[in-house]
Amino acid sequence: MLCLTTVALGACSEEEAELWTEKGFVWFSAENTDFSFKQLPDVGYGQTALAALPFTVATTMENRDRKVNVEVIRQPKDSRTKYEIQTPVVLRANRTSDTLWVRITNSEHLETTPDTVGFRFVASEDFNPGLKDNVAANLCLYNGYVRPDWWDEDGWSKMGYFTQLKMEVFVKVTGGTEDPRGEEGSWNGIAVTYLLVQLNDYIEANDIRYPADDQNAPNQRPVFDRVKY
Repeated sequence: MLCLTTVALGACSEEEAELWTEKGFVWFSAENTDFSFKQLPDVGYGQTALAALPFTVATTMENRDRKVNVEVIRQPKDSRTKYEIQTPVVLRANRTSDTLWVRITNSEHLETTPDTVGFRFVASEDFNPGLKDNVAANLCLYNGYVRPDWWDEDGWSKMGYFTQLKMEVFVKVTGGTEDPRGEEGSWNGIAVTYLLVQLNDYIEANDIRYPADDQNAPNQRPVFDRVKY
């Protein structure tokens, strides 16, 4: 291994070796980040909010802010989608992770038209692009509910498939999007069973139905039950 490392370093130019030793590497913490104004009810149309794209670096910590360069590689497909990168983008002093902030304007078209902005790290004075699979990231915009982490495959086994209409019902009944399992973290608790009864009773009492053109359950009532819409 030592011989191979020596050979590899020997094949590098002095300039490349200096970059390897003097610069850090930067990459996004996630490939895709969902952002929705649905979770910010106080932000009306025409108003703005900040979307966060965390990033990580491989470098020694320093007692100074260091600049990170970002370019846009995917523009929104809809001209009504407005965004602005908050500059400068920096890794703050004595940190090994930070955030790219993007200011998004709330717009009515995002209620029905999802959109995406793509970003990529490029070389700066202090950093080179890092992990290949995470050098680029997408900011996915849609004014609907983002599926909560707790509504995973185990959640489907109790609550059925995630849909916007079911999430609207969930929020109306519970008052929010918090994990229904509570601190116990189990889908088998009596509290979850009782909640499912409440949710389905609310749907029946208010005759809530999917639109006639819904591709999964046209004109049917949503059902909180094992792998159902």
